[in-house]
Amino acid sequence: MRPAYLLSIIFYLFNFSFCLPSYSKEVKPLVYGVSESLLSLDPFSGTGFTMWQAHQLIFEFLLYEVPGRRDHFRSYLAKKWTISKNKKVFEFELRESKWTDGKPVTADDVKFSLEHINNPQFKSIWVGSFQGIEKIEVINPRKIRITAKAPQFELWKSIAVTLKVVPQHYYSDPQSPLYSKNALGSGPYKILNFESGLKFTLEKNPGWWGWQDPELKKWYTRDQIRFIKLSDTSISAHFQKNEVDFLRVTHVHAVQELKQQQNLVLDFVTNPNRNQKMIEQILFNLKSPLFSELSVRKALNLAINKQPICEKSYPGSKAAGEFNVKKAQVLFKQAGWVDHDKDGVLDKQGKAFEFTVTYASSDYEVLLTQLKEEFKALGIRMNLQSIDYSLVQKTLKDEKFQSYIDRFDDFQAVLRSTWATDGDYNYTGFSDNEVDGGLIDLAKIYEPKLREQKEKRLRKIISNYQHSFLLCEVKYPDFVINKKTTTPNVRKGVLQWGWF
Repeated sequence: MRPAYLLSIIFYLFNFSFCLPSYSKEVKPLVYGVSESLLSLDPFSGTGFTMWQAHQLIFEFLLYEVPGRRDHFRSYLAKKWTISKNKKVFEFELRESKWTDGKPVTADDVKFSLEHINNPQFKSIWVGSFQGIEKIEVINPRKIRITAKAPQFELWKSIAVTLKVVPQHYYSDPQSPLYSKNALGSGPYKILNFESGLKFTLEKNPGWWGWQDPELKKWYTRDQIRFIKLSDTSISAHFQKNEVDFLRVTHVHAVQELKQQQNLVLDFVTNPNRNQKMIEQILFNLKSPLFSELSVRKALNLAINKQPICEKSYPGSKAAGEFNVKKAQVLFKQAGWVDHDKDGVLDKQGKAFEFTVTYASSDYEVLLTQLKEEFKALGIRMNLQSIDYSLVQKTLKDEKFQSYIDRFDDFQAVLRSTWATDGDYNYTGFSDNEVDGGLIDLAKIYEPKLREQKEKRLRKIISNYQHSFLLCEVKYPDFVINKKTTTPNVRKGVLQWGWF
């Protein structure tokens, strides 16, 4: 047999071995339990939080936000990048990287990853985050230039750290049924197997360039990561049976349940890029006549002693905002809200003081029921409307609500999209000329410290509007880790920062 022919066979077998799934019994995956169904790996239709986390493992971003340092970036798929003096032109130089099918990642793939977002056939939910791009130019196979219509930091950040770079040769057909159970990326992991709705398993991508990076290789130490849908039994039961190693916490009640189980040995880990304090609040639709007056919004915030409610719902939490019922009653009266007909309900021009709070999680029901009784004692009718979680976004976007309850970190919310008059996620109808002008100025600032100072001033103006009924300041971690089945580094969350 000729040597050259023998070498070609060896080379073929070597490469083929990387394509074979690893079913070794010795490999114990890190099992990540989730509550939602795992229906599709499609990067276009898979929009849930769990899919986002899986995609962070399968695909790559141009840059990465440094853990614990907001608005500070490090190289990832792009090894170098520049921003022009006018803050409108961004250039990225790609490192040598390959898709898991062996083909090279190119600037054309990055161009496709951006352009498909505005293609209605792909029905991308990210359209609002990438508006403002004027031109995309491929300079050479490993260099791309993106020009914005105007300086816009949040657009730059979306391009740099939220754009999933996908291969054009595989994802060019928006209707392909292949995408739901298969995913082709260039990140640290690749799909091993997929069981729709129940579970899927990822395994390390041996061809990933990041294994040579001293920092990145510490982020992803497990050979396999398995995502499974949990049954409706209690969270603690899954840990007691050692069915899961890792669990995302979506509510403080889950943390309370787990901490009450003395036989469980768990670690509670917080995302370093998030403020641990979350504000529970009822956001007003400012276009609703009832909430259009600032004095009424102020009165509502002052009227209730929220501390007992918060303490009962979230032991150890603190009520947000001031309590002064006498001041609230004065403000209600000044706004014309008085119990004229003595039926126990405040009214104005023949209309009762009545509003509806929309919510999507049953976790809110205990808190809202208590709040409803407190408002009733003050002569205010508060109705509760439960909707399916899948309808929340549409309900808010269509402004088919009076108020809705949510919890979020105010300092993590993107100011431009949430509080600009024309912001894509400005569901409350907030509008202020000073804030709009300040946001235009903020878009030109790329230095983290200067942005922080400017944002602080703008947030103060926004908070003075009292656009929401502040409830509770709740602190809880993002993830729970089973100490029995994980290594010390996993428990510390070291390798997880890359996909939080």
